[in-house]
Amino acid sequence: MKEIAKIAGVSQSTVSRVMNGNSNVRTDVRERVLRIAKELEYVPNMAARTLVGERSYTIGFIIPDITNPFFPEVVQSAESEITHRGYSLMLSFTGWNMRLEKERLTALRAKKVDGAIIGPLYWLDDLAEDLKKTGFTSVIVGKPLPGFDSVHTDNLKGGYIAGKHLIDCGHNSIACIGPPTHPKTMGFRKALAESHVAIDERLIRLDERPGVEESWIDVGYRTTLHLLSTNPRPTAILALADMYAVGAVRAIEEAGLRIPEDVAVVGYDDTFLASVMKPKLTSVSQQRSEMGRLAAELLIDRIEGIKAGPPVEMVLEPRLVVRESSTKISIRPSE
Repeated sequence: MKEIAKIAGVSQSTVSRVMNGNSNVRTDVRERVLRIAKELEYVPNMAARTLVGERSYTIGFIIPDITNPFFPEVVQSAESEITHRGYSLMLSFTGWNMRLEKERLTALRAKKVDGAIIGPLYWLDDLAEDLKKTGFTSVIVGKPLPGFDSVHTDNLKGGYIAGKHLIDCGHNSIACIGPPTHPKTMGFRKALAESHVAIDERLIRLDERPGVEESWIDVGYRTTLHLLSTNPRPTAILALADMYAVGAVRAIEEAGLRIPEDVAVVGYDDTFLASVMKPKLTSVSQQRSEMGRLAAELLIDRIEGIKAGPPVEMVLEPRLVVRESSTKISIRPSE
C-alpha cells in the first residue's frame, strides 16, 4: 500500500480508503489507485479487512440453474464489477428447488456476506417476506420483486415483439411454450390481440418441469410434441427460452417437418445456442452483460451507503435478433 501511495502521489490512508471501498475519494483518484494496484498485482488481505471492519467484502450470487446459458454472462459481468469494487463473489445454485433456495439464502447470511444478487428463483415470491424480515441487502436480477431493488428486461415488450414478428411473417396459428401468465406470454397475447389473431389457449402451454436427469430442453421437446398433435397444427412456435427452442426444433425435425417452411421457431434470451443451432435461431436478446453489471453496481452502492431511498427497478430494453428459423410464409395452413 505504501508503494501504491508513492506511485499514485497520494497518502497511504487514501489508498486504504480506496481498498476498503470508502466512497469519500474522488473518482479520478480511486481509478488511478485501482489501476496501479492492479499493475502491481496487489491483493488485499480479506481476512484482516473483515476483522477490522463490519463487512466481509463478499457478495453472494444465487442462480436457479447452472446449465442454462442465460446465466453465465450475467454472472461474469457481475463478478467483473464486484472485483473492480474490491469485493469477491460467492456463487451457488438451487436447481429450481425450494428447499435448496431456502438453504442457500440461509447459508449466505450465516457466512456474513454483505449482500446478494438473487436470480429469478422458482420460489422467490414465497421467500420474499423472510428476506425483508432479515434485512438482507439484495438485488433481484431477471425479474421484478415488489419491495426489492431489481434489474430485469421488459419481458412484456419482449414477448410482444416476438409475437408481432411472427404475425408479420404471415402466421395466424402461433403456439407459445411458456407459463400462461408470465409477462413474456402476456406480451405475446397482446401482439395477437392487437393484430386480431385468434388466441388458441390449447397452443399456450408449458409441460411439467424437468424430472431427474432431464433439462429444460426436454421440457421444450415434450411440450412441442403436444403442440404438433393439435388440429390444426401451429405454423409457428414462440419458445420463451432458447433451451425450450432447442427441444422444440428437435421435436419438429423428428416429426419430419421443416423449419421455417412448415413451422417457424422463435426463441428468447439470444444465448450462444441461437447462433450455433441449425437453422440459426431467431431470438429475443436480453442485455445480459448490462444486467449483471447494473445489479452488482446497485448492490454495492446500497452496501456502501452511496445509494439510499426506496427500492429501484431498472428495466432493460429487449431486442429481436432475426435469423433463419423464422421467415415470411406464402401459403396459409388452411389453404
